[in-house]
Amino acid sequence: TTTLTSMLETDVPLLTTPSGYAFSTLTDVVDAAEQLEHFHAYSKSSSPTGPATSTLDLHTDQGLFIAFAPGMLVGSGASASSTSTDMADFTIALPDKTEVNVVFDEDSLVIMLGQAMENVVVSRLRDGSFRPRAAPHALRMKPTATGEARLWYGRMVLPPSTALVDNSNQTYGEARDAAM
Repeated sequence: TTTLTSMLETDVPLLTTPSGYAFSTLTDVVDAAEQLEHFHAYSKSSSPTGPATSTLDLHTDQGLFIAFAPGMLVGSGASASSTSTDMADFTIALPDKTEVNVVFDEDSLVIMLGQAMENVVVSRLRDGSFRPRAAPHALRMKPTATGEARLWYGRMVLPPSTALVDNSNQTYGEARDAAM
């Protein structure tokens, strides 16, 4: 967060609360952030050699960022050589809307920016600075054999619940509650 914070205009806080507390740096935002752990087990019946079909349509995550481990196949027929690409296609949309498959090393930790990072940071970057972008992504799950599942773990970092959504009197916590 220190490197990205150094690219930001420092005269304007990144976020504020209704009481006027200022989150001046990205470190302040992340330190006060809420974290949401995800653990998913996906299985899809049909022939294991069939085509992948959409499991999660193209979307951007609403958090600041998510850190996740690539999925792994477990179960009765899974082998130690089963990789995340053996069981699912993970695609991202590039800025020109082209969708590309992403292949992760099985021992990777992936960090992907979410929509809140784009909303909070981009308007405050100095001219000519790197422009972070939320990564639109989709998952197309391939069918699994009986007794097999694709396991996935990730941790999403959300804006502090007490911080105001830009151009709004609503806090991020209120916005999350309203969406549920």
